[in-house]
Amino acid sequence: MMASTHASLGKTELHGFPCLWLPEYPEDQKDVRVGFRGQIRGETGLAEIRISGAGWFNLWVDGIFLGDGPTRYPETAPEYQVFKIPPGSTTIAVEVQDIGEGTQRHPVSKPFLACIVTEDGKRRDVSWKCLRLPGWRSGAMRIGPGHAYADWCDLREALTGWNEPGFDDSAWQEPVAVERFMAAWHPPADLGVRQIPAPAREIGRGVFAHTYCWGAEEQPLQFFLRELENHRHPIDGVWRRYDIGRVRLGRPDFVIDAPAGSIVEFGYAEHLRQGRVGPFFGYRGGTTCNMDHYVAPGGPQRYFPSVPKGCRFLEVHVFGQPDAIHVIEEGYLERVYFGVPEGSFACDDPLLEKIWATGIETLRGCAEDAVTDCPTRERGQYVGDTLSVGMEIGRVAWSDLALFRRALVQAAGSARADGLIAGCFPGWQLYLPTYSLQWISAAVRFHELSGDKDLLVDLFPAAEANLHAFERFWTAGGLQGSQAMDESGMGWIFVDWGYAIGAPDPALNLHYLLGLRSFVTWSQRIGKAAPHTAARAVLVESVCRKLIDGMVEAGGWERAGYHCTVLALAANLVEPARIAPALGFLKTHIGNCFPNNPDAPRVAHIESKSSQVLTPYFFHFAAPVLIRHGEFAFVLEQYRKCWGWMLDQGVTTWMEVFDDRWSHCHHWSGCPTWQLSHFVLGLNRRFDLGADHYEFSFVAGPLTRAQGCLPEGISISWERSSAGILYRIETAGPITLHPGPHAPFEGTMEISGTWEILIPADTAL
Repeated sequence: MMASTHASLGKTELHGFPCLWLPEYPEDQKDVRVGFRGQIRGETGLAEIRISGAGWFNLWVDGIFLGDGPTRYPETAPEYQVFKIPPGSTTIAVEVQDIGEGTQRHPVSKPFLACIVTEDGKRRDVSWKCLRLPGWRSGAMRIGPGHAYADWCDLREALTGWNEPGFDDSAWQEPVAVERFMAAWHPPADLGVRQIPAPAREIGRGVFAHTYCWGAEEQPLQFFLRELENHRHPIDGVWRRYDIGRVRLGRPDFVIDAPAGSIVEFGYAEHLRQGRVGPFFGYRGGTTCNMDHYVAPGGPQRYFPSVPKGCRFLEVHVFGQPDAIHVIEEGYLERVYFGVPEGSFACDDPLLEKIWATGIETLRGCAEDAVTDCPTRERGQYVGDTLSVGMEIGRVAWSDLALFRRALVQAAGSARADGLIAGCFPGWQLYLPTYSLQWISAAVRFHELSGDKDLLVDLFPAAEANLHAFERFWTAGGLQGSQAMDESGMGWIFVDWGYAIGAPDPALNLHYLLGLRSFVTWSQRIGKAAPHTAARAVLVESVCRKLIDGMVEAGGWERAGYHCTVLALAANLVEPARIAPALGFLKTHIGNCFPNNPDAPRVAHIESKSSQVLTPYFFHFAAPVLIRHGEFAFVLEQYRKCWGWMLDQGVTTWMEVFDDRWSHCHHWSGCPTWQLSHFVLGLNRRFDLGADHYEFSFVAGPLTRAQGCLPEGISISWERSSAGILYRIETAGPITLHPGPHAPFEGTMEISGTWEILIPADTAL
């Protein structure tokens, strides 16, 4: 008799969610693929599957691929995913990869599958069988030190059709109940990851001659060194190259007819190296292998890799006689969270429109079960990426902010023992004190964007503990401490790429001041007193003023440097008489950095240090300071020059820095998108003040017209004339408008339908 999910689960049935695995499974396994087949007993109506698994899993119902996972979560808060299944479904098939090691996404855990079927809220009975899938070579090629393993499979030994109805699994084993999590399971706080087909446009094909290298770890190098043109050696096979439009996280879906024993390999890259795909990327801690390897079973075969990988370009190489190899189907399936944006932006400058849209596509490329730094190299959930630039881009394009709320919660759940909030989480947990402080500001900002006061209440103890962790690193001269990740140090003090840390470091202390102030605001919004934090903020402000004033008096704003000047202006620490010189220095510095100055130093790698550096990330902080001090024309010109330079390199998603040797899809480089919507369209959500409350944040700069929509359904348009700027809002429901710093009206007002105001020419910014 087949094992049922209801059988003797004991402690493993936590809130009705059992964990199963292969019986008599050895310890310390790595990269093992286990197949599970579940038969749903009786006729089903519209039902749903609740599922999670260790490592990576893929789910099919009646042979149709539904999706994959798991979502990332800390061990203290395990999550399941929900998939809807149609009436009459009979067979569930799940492939689970036991990685055997922790990843950037998940801490190391023992292998398991957790899966139940519910219908109208009631549990359906499912009988399970399992088997270690044959044909897979374990531990052959890890995508990267923080990733799962790529496919290395001899399909001649694999079980054809094991994930389809009607497959004979009578020889398979019955799974056993295993104990994995003592915490309660809960669904992820998101709406589900989409699996969207994307076009794979062929851009090259031909034949190749193989170049041999020793060792499995050199497979990516072998792939890259093959002679694809100008052949000097006998032909070994055929190749094709594809462009999928932008960097995406996903996998090819191909059908290839090749003789039995033919090697079939897929290689992936964000950009072409010397015109071709190099299936590797720079990463700390070890080698990388962004490819998949198969041995063909003979005849038409579908190739659909187990684990999604990031790329814009892919190549398929097939060994064998060219006339015996036929590519029958070419497809690509993207794993992505956000769909078509609900917000929009248009103006009188097509380049700015393209820059806005590229930021949107970059965030889409970095969004799956979390908003990550990049879809290829790390896929890490970082506070300074996700909850700074990412959240601001997200709020001007989509009404759904669930991933950002989830990131705030998971960062708190991954805090260090001393309370320091994690900067990267929940798998490989990294601690960056500047990001821990930005987390406080991000929670306050999320409240403004969502009106979710309950989140502030729930996370308040974590915020208190987070600030308390800094207390023992405070000295009379400011924060000081080592960069050790454990409690002996503050963690990785990251301000920006290229930035050299001082002792004490003024930028770190300015981040501290901004975090303290945000916590005071947080406390006020939920009716809590924070006298100690308020007093500490006054003390830290005094120290920061002393640090900045000392540097400026010793050598002007050049001595303070770009980053400290920006943060000092953002914190309102610059005396009125010094503001103009500070702004002048910022403009001079930026104009003397690459790509404005083609001869300036570049951030060529993570160890590069130079005071003459401009990065897309830190412009997230610099641009608002410049705009609010009347320098929008300068900022727009930087968008055109610097982000235009990236577009000139042929990218369709933003590079991590202004250098093409880094990641080619990094959403922290997309600040022009949110800044254009925020200032040029001119409405900033302030839902902390009430439902549908907005601040008037309009700054036109030198533009003559613009229009767009906010994801909430509000349309905005304006046009300049000799009389001034005629600004128009169209909204179906009532909204409350609050004056911003340069608003042409006083007091709050409620508007509905169409509202217009003429901003006189002599006051229009």
